[in-house]
Amino acid sequence: EKFLSSKNITGSENILGYNCDIYDAGNGMNLSVYNKKYILKIKSPDFMAVATKMNTNPTFAPDEFKLPDNVDFKTAQAKEFDKKTLDSAIQKMKK
Repeated sequence: EKFLSSKNITGSENILGYNCDIYDAGNGMNLSVYNKKYILKIKSPDFMAVATKMNTNPTFAPDEFKLPDNVDFKTAQAKEFDKKTLDSAIQKMKK
């Protein structure tokens, strides 16, 4: 909602039975959004993606988003990354 608050509504359309507002996101991109939180269509000069199904209350298995054991994941602030750290991460990903 915060992102959309600065965008202009240019129209509306119905997608999957949901009335969506069409927001001008800039640079020729439009977002069709239901209830100010569900993006059902993204249209730009280069591509268009339209939802084919929507579930507002999905359920997930407990391990659905578990990272594989061989993934070395660390949280850090962007300012903590230096070029050496990023280069090292990129080299690991290439293997």
